[in-house]
Amino acid sequence: MNVLEVKNLHFSYPMQEKESLCGVDVSLEEGKFYVICGRSGSGKSTLLRHFKTELAPHGERQGKILYYGCRIDEVPAREQCSEIGYVFQNPDTQIVTDKVWHELAFGLESLGYDSETIHLRVAEMASYFGIQNWFWKNVSELSGGQKQLLNLASVMVMHPKVLLLDEPTSQLDPIAASEFLHTVHRINVELGVTVLLAEHHLEEAVSLADAVLVMEEGKVLAQGNAVEIGRELREKGNNMFLAMPSPMRIYAATESKRDCPYTVAMGRRWLAEELGGSTKAIQADTDVETQRKSDKNVSDMVCVKDVWFRYERNLPDVVQGLSLEIKRGEIFALLGGNGVGKSTALRLVAGILSPYRGKIYLDGKLLSKYTDRELYQGMLGVLPQDPSSVFVKKTVREELYEVTEQKVEVDAIAEFLGIATLFERHPYDLSGGEQQKVALAKILLRKPKILLLDEPTKGLDAYFKSEFGGLLQRLAKQDMTIILVSHDIEFCAEYAMRAGLFFEGKVSSVKSSRDFFAGNHFYTTAANRMARAFFAKAVTVEEVVKMLGQQEEVVLRKEISFDKGREHRDVKVCELKKEVDRSTAVESKAEHSNKKREHSASDGVWKQNRAFVHQIVVIAVLVAMAVAGRAAFFMVPSIKPMAAVTIVAAVSLGAGQGFLVGALSMLVSNMLFGQGPWTIWQMISMGLVGLLAGFLFYGRKKLWKRRFLCSYGFVSVVICYGVIMNTASLLMTSYEINAQNLKAMYLSGLPVDLVHAVSTVLFLALLGKPMLEQLERIKKKML
Repeated sequence: MNVLEVKNLHFSYPMQEKESLCGVDVSLEEGKFYVICGRSGSGKSTLLRHFKTELAPHGERQGKILYYGCRIDEVPAREQCSEIGYVFQNPDTQIVTDKVWHELAFGLESLGYDSETIHLRVAEMASYFGIQNWFWKNVSELSGGQKQLLNLASVMVMHPKVLLLDEPTSQLDPIAASEFLHTVHRINVELGVTVLLAEHHLEEAVSLADAVLVMEEGKVLAQGNAVEIGRELREKGNNMFLAMPSPMRIYAATESKRDCPYTVAMGRRWLAEELGGSTKAIQADTDVETQRKSDKNVSDMVCVKDVWFRYERNLPDVVQGLSLEIKRGEIFALLGGNGVGKSTALRLVAGILSPYRGKIYLDGKLLSKYTDRELYQGMLGVLPQDPSSVFVKKTVREELYEVTEQKVEVDAIAEFLGIATLFERHPYDLSGGEQQKVALAKILLRKPKILLLDEPTKGLDAYFKSEFGGLLQRLAKQDMTIILVSHDIEFCAEYAMRAGLFFEGKVSSVKSSRDFFAGNHFYTTAANRMARAFFAKAVTVEEVVKMLGQQEEVVLRKEISFDKGREHRDVKVCELKKEVDRSTAVESKAEHSNKKREHSASDGVWKQNRAFVHQIVVIAVLVAMAVAGRAAFFMVPSIKPMAAVTIVAAVSLGAGQGFLVGALSMLVSNMLFGQGPWTIWQMISMGLVGLLAGFLFYGRKKLWKRRFLCSYGFVSVVICYGVIMNTASLLMTSYEINAQNLKAMYLSGLPVDLVHAVSTVLFLALLGKPMLEQLERIKKKML
């Protein structure tokens, strides 16, 4: 019986001429395990989201989707929620509560199940998934693998009939990813749940699947079991064959007549039969790393010396005595489990976090000596784990032209990365792989000397990964230093020069890529696990094929050129850094004056976003202090510290922030105390007190003396606040507005204004200087 049927489905996103799904016809049988693969942007995620109405993307749609013979948009929402489960790519995206046990119960509580049923199901799933030991933990304490397992358990507690998974292992380390996939397979086999898994990394997924669906440009290109798919893709010369498991690619490079292997175990048996049980020794070629190591003139580009870091004073150290030296022009891979501190180490090198002990040098200069502009405008480029954090514009075109106005540079990098057709799309509407490409384009256009990549191949298809790896190698030849944190073992083994394992807060082992990956059980490639008994040092598919006596692996890659061929592409991309440097030198003065509005994005966008959030938090705290102060002196309305807090905020943070603190303080406090029509006038008058203070004192520390601040506090309260409020009092009465009435109103209100002004002076005298000192420390550390 078919659980899901797709009939002639067409779909396009708003204002897009090209369809994302083009006449898709698919039938999924109940109880089977399906894997969907395809290049980035081929429509995998779009199709998957159509199977759950609440997640279906907005756009123009034609065709039918049937769930057990009923149109899916007619299936009640409650039934869909309980019977169709969905697990997202990012583990943090799906979590909505603070505790593990609450996350497990949340779905059932939302559907109104009784307490007894909830307790039984939660206990059952906790036992099934083996999460009893961290059942009462905060979700924030879990590793990435644990979070994803929790997401899966939270879906399974609903007892779904269909389980949809959108690249769920893309952010997991090899061990956690393998455990997660085998857990999904258990669910399929033991519980009979229909599984539909969208995945780029197919080494293990293919061996678990009953059928594989290959998508290309919104269509289902091929469908069948692993062997059938591999044969069809190879015969068609389709580059998706590069994503097939290593045993299949090694087999395809031979003329063997035996059955095609698609698992490591099958590959070992096949290799033993091919070689007749004999062994051969690999002839280790001199790799790039060895050549560089022998060159004593190559300087260290990144030098980390005994660095320690913790997020809070009472928390354990995440980085413990980290020391690392990375050469100029080197590609260095940092591997390790989820939550061990790899990304934290990368952020320390990027200057986003600061160690409490130890030193970091970039190109021989202490990291703390760089200004933000020096650091992020030519020295460092950072690709964060979440690529959407570098997006600040409404279209991809605007994102790229925000970095440079040179059309030739934008067109060159866009053509190479395959994002030219995405120019009019909003970055948030792109797939995970497409977002990764756009973010990478922004970073490369900023011409860094050091490139820091956090999970750079996440969401990328196998074909583009090979192109991307080639790009990194060419950039390294131009002396760009590249550090990548990744769980993609195959990619690191093929393109990194050296690799290190991050464990217990430091890099425990650094070796050349071949020596690092050869012989490991988990942190190694499928090709090495398959062939190690015969070729101990063979790590990549190409090396195994070479040892089998073949000239080269069957390479199914289409050449991509910028304009007229490969040679022109090399000019546009490989020499991109030099071209940009030349064009920048010519018009540097004009660009510097015109681009003061630019952020530190894309590599500095983490710091800018963090500063913005911290500034909002500081303003909120100041508003809360002002409101609390007014509440404390509520019984004597003329005595209140609100003006003093507003002035201090403006002096330290600026005129705009001062106006905001003053106006919001009045708004929030009046919501509590009920001032009615006076509110708008109080907001304007107190905001004006802060605005003028910012204009007079911000950036002029010589004027931050008590006598100047107290004098301004007295005058501003009497004139700005008092005059506006007294005028408002006359406007809100029935008296005629004339000079005599104005004079009478001002004189009657003067005693109250004087008491308010004197109290402001007292508060500024007592609290002004300590508050300013504290705000300056906060600005230095956080803003």
